[in-house]
Amino acid sequence: MAALPPCPRGHEAARIVRDGVQRRGGRERQRYRCTAVGGLYHRFIDALGRTRTLYLTCC
Repeated sequence: MAALPPCPRGHEAARIVRDGVQRRGGRERQRYRCTAVGGLYHRFIDALGRTRTLYLTCC
């Protein structure tokens, strides 16, 4: 499985997890959640904009 991307806001001590998908333009993209130590969180899409697949392979 691919490594999780870093937080785009630079939260180094935060926990990054997969958080569903974003559906736009007929495509699904993996969404991530960055949770800070205090419990505050934000969601983001990887800068590469990887398309989510049903399999562990990429085209």
